[in-house]
Parts: sequence; C-alpha cells; structure tokens
Amino acid sequence: MAGECKRDPDRWLRSFVIIIVIIVSSIIALSVIAAAIYVPIFSTDETPAALENWGGLIIGFYFGTFVGLLRDWIGKPEPQPQEKSEEA
Repeated sequence: MAGECKRDPDRWLRSFVIIIVIIVSSIIALSVIAAAIYVPIFSTDETPAALENWGGLIIGFYFGTFVGLLRDWIGKPEPQPQEKSEEA
C-alpha cells in the first residue's frame, strides 16, 4: 500500500483529505454529543430540544459519512487507461 501511494500522489492526497474530513467531523460530533450529555448531568435545566435533535442528526450523519468514506477508501481504485506508445 505504501508503494502505491508513492507512485500515485493523487491517491495519497485523497487519503489525506479523507483522514482530515474524518478528524474534523469527529471533533464536531463529539463536541455536540458531549454538550448534549453535559447539560442534563451538570445543569438543573433540561437539554434543549434542538441540542437533542442535533446530537441524533450528527450521530447519523457521522456514521453515514464514515461508512461511505470507508467503503470508498477500502474499495479497489479504478483502473487507469494506459497510453498507447507510438513507434516511429
């Protein structure tokens, strides 16, 4: 796999972008979920309905995105058309 990345910089760049997207979405998702858990435990107020809805939405979006990206990342790369060499 490491050899493939050295020969195909586009594949390395796609892998890098996927990893960054996963990290950023994970941080956002964990922050919202932590807030939804933190409010009812440490506050006398009830969790706002919007925060509960966002927590569920983010969990669904995160796992949906993760499964799709993982499927694409693990999947075989599409074969590249080879150039025909012309002999003079």
